[in-house]
Amino acid sequence: MARVVVVGGGFGGLASAARLAKLGHAVTLLEAAPTLGGALRPVEQDGFTWDGSATTTLLPAVVRDLFRKSGRPLERELDLEHVEVIREHRFADKTSVRLPGGSRAAQVAAFDELIAAGKIRSWGVSNFDADDLGELLAVAGKGKIACNQVLYHLQERAIEHAVIPWCEKHGTAVVAYSPFGHNDFPSSRSKAGELLQTIADAHKATAHQVALGFLTRSPSVFAIPKASSAEHAADNAAAGKLKLSESEIAALDKAFPRGPKPRGLPML
Repeated sequence: MARVVVVGGGFGGLASAARLAKLGHAVTLLEAAPTLGGALRPVEQDGFTWDGSATTTLLPAVVRDLFRKSGRPLERELDLEHVEVIREHRFADKTSVRLPGGSRAAQVAAFDELIAAGKIRSWGVSNFDADDLGELLAVAGKGKIACNQVLYHLQERAIEHAVIPWCEKHGTAVVAYSPFGHNDFPSSRSKAGELLQTIADAHKATAHQVALGFLTRSPSVFAIPKASSAEHAADNAAAGKLKLSESEIAALDKAFPRGPKPRGLPML
């Protein structure tokens, strides 16, 4: 157990505090405002009142998922008021699509309408674990979930336990975001980083290219690394031509172990 301080009592802070407490940590939540809630809290000025800044984080499915994973059914704690339309997207040709917030089925139907109208070819999701994907599949049907964008890098391989196998089984692409980590790419001075560089030298490549090659070794996975220039983007793309041997993959797998399956899906 660790003692954790969460700064900010908005929805994100409250969600983090609840999840950490559920895992057994001692959590202290700090909030400067007199009330909690962040975007859940209304804004009042000059006699007018409006929502703080409703976003997709306030969709019922997101709130329900938080309560489910922190141990209490949402319906036992809150009364949700159904709002038929929560967001409207308007296109240049003056057409629009309304994305309802009442149910996943209604949201899927809205995306199906976009496909039928030729506005999109497919749709996907982000930060869904295997259970979430299964629930969505039951609503959307086979072949509808094109991709799932999730956190994946050498030092965070949790999705290999259940998410990647689920996606491979159901034909859903895995989109790996932050494939180089979050300001913690392995240093060549570390033992694991030294191995990474040795493999890179053998292929006349860079350590970052080897990392991408390892992460995308499965045909169902592709990465979306950040690039600050055209040259940087070209270097990242060159990783697609890199073919690691089975022994190199095994060595990297040992140097950067995926670890035990976590209780929740890691994300940024």
